[in-house]
Amino acid sequence: MHKIFRRFKEKVRPYLNKAFFLIHGSGKAEIDSKDILYAFYDLEVTAASYDILNFLVMAENERIARGCSRLHVIFVPANTKDGFIKWPGDYKLFNTDENIWRFRNLLIPCCWLIPSCRSVCVCTTRDEANFINTKICSFRFPSDYIVSIPYIDIRWKKLNESYGKYKQIQHLSATEGAKKHVALWMKGFAYNKKVVTITLRESTYSVKRNSNLKSWGDFARSLDPAIYFPVIVRDTERAMEPVPSELKGIEIFKDASWNIELRMALYELSYLNLGISNGPPFLAFLNKKTRVVIYKMVTDTEYASSPEYMAQMGIVMNSQFEWASPYQRLVWENDDFNTISHEFDKMVRGIEGN
Repeated sequence: MHKIFRRFKEKVRPYLNKAFFLIHGSGKAEIDSKDILYAFYDLEVTAASYDILNFLVMAENERIARGCSRLHVIFVPANTKDGFIKWPGDYKLFNTDENIWRFRNLLIPCCWLIPSCRSVCVCTTRDEANFINTKICSFRFPSDYIVSIPYIDIRWKKLNESYGKYKQIQHLSATEGAKKHVALWMKGFAYNKKVVTITLRESTYSVKRNSNLKSWGDFARSLDPAIYFPVIVRDTERAMEPVPSELKGIEIFKDASWNIELRMALYELSYLNLGISNGPPFLAFLNKKTRVVIYKMVTDTEYASSPEYMAQMGIVMNSQFEWASPYQRLVWENDDFNTISHEFDKMVRGIEGN
């Protein structure tokens, strides 16, 4: 009986493998696993956050180096009750409901910003991920990934090392469908003016890292309305709340707060993108087609944006990323009105001069 069952499995397995690829978005049944790089984003050691951006662009470098034609992202659940990373001690960045929401509306959509990513798999168990890792894939990222002892280093230090090795890193780009929608919005609202986006951080945690709403509101109103069209992209956490008095009268692109593809398309099609150091503006930084200035790189009173943390992540104080374009700049001063205006004017001179 066991022999019969084993023979049955051997005959059926090829068809199951074909079904697996069809279900997960390849659109093609006959696929050689040697033509795919499998990238394992393991929630045992990584957060449901914008950290996935570093992971994706480094995985794309590995795909290119391996000569694979496509990227397949595998999400591996943590060995916890809710499937997300267990933080040390009492520290917890997000609760379960927030993690689930961010996973579905942030992590998965970010994958589609890598043009070679044709498919995504959400594993229900770590055993399922182990089967894919050991029985299906020929090439994986990280190259030494093991489900039983996961380790993924996605610090900016590793990002810089990846750039140093492959001489490219800005692999994110807006999808054509999203750009079509945003272009229609610009035509109907901006009236051929130069769109300047302002991405805000208005979070309820680490509030000292938040955007200076008054400064940004004053700056937006100071722009020449005959030339520029300022647009606010609010923090997703506060996007459903009433508009603060500091921002009244300024155009707000609500959809970009909720849809990653529309957000990236807005960044790519805008004249210039401004914001402070947190996840969303780095979407633009990792897209070579955008112009972006990120302010307030450090906040001494908050560890996650302190000089010590920056050093741990591999970001040198007062530096610029080697791989950034001339129109992508980090500003290490706070986002007060004078600093915002000064850096904006300097970037505009650079853009118009070229």
